Amino acid sequence: MGPPAQGVRRIGFVGDSFTFGEGVHEPDTYPRVFERLMHEAGRINVEVVNCSEPAIDILRVEARVRHLCIPLGISELYYGYVLNDPIEGRRFKKSTARKMGQLMRYEPGESEYGPIELLNLARHAYRQRATNWWTIDWYRRLHSPENDGFEQSLRLLEEINVMAKKHGVAFRVIIWPLFHDLDGDYPFSQIHDTMRQACERLGIPYLDLLATFAGENAEKLWITSFNAHPGTVAHDMAGQAIAKWRQSTP
Repeated sequence: MGPPAQGVRRIGFVGDSFTFGEGVHEPDTYPRVFERLMHEAGRINVEVVNCSEPAIDILRVEARVRHLCIPLGISELYYGYVLNDPIEGRRFKKSTARKMGQLMRYEPGESEYGPIELLNLARHAYRQRATNWWTIDWYRRLHSPENDGFEQSLRLLEEINVMAKKHGVAFRVIIWPLFHDLDGDYPFSQIHDTMRQACERLGIPYLDLLATFAGENAEKLWITSFNAHPGTVAHDMAGQAIAKWRQSTP
């Protein structure tokens, strides 16, 4: 892809599978919804390019911005930040493995539950609860000083912003929630606070999509009943929220 045509304002999106649109038809991804809404609002000179790649962290996002997004001549860049994007430091990885091992070391014994059928049910229930607790704890620790890679991740976010400004690109962050207990006791609110504060400190405009999805039945937004990536409905809601926010952002 060469430089944008004369008079065309090229807008870029970058991120992992959420922004790439895993499991969703390309025209239904939120960058395309955003583009369509821009055209419907009369901004027919807007062209959106999606520079995302599944399973990348912020380190690889920075590389894609440097080597792909900037050379494409974009004017605006939206980073779809997902809560697993920070780099995992070496000490964090070791402590994570140790915590998981300790958690799974205990299982209900036969003497506690009697018949083998009840024992198996008890073990299954315990593993589900343990895995759920461990996952929530992992996300929280990933965004805390316990993760020796988190500060590096924030420095990379700052570097992306500085690089964008150097090339005349307006850089913005879209903070995605995880689709879990959105209509209940959402367990990752503190992480959203942390990332909002980081963006404010770095002077990066941001949109936290938690407000968009709060109160929704999380599973109805999934691609399938066993894949919690955002489905078509979630992409449409995100695209609309970003388009509305963009109109009000200088």
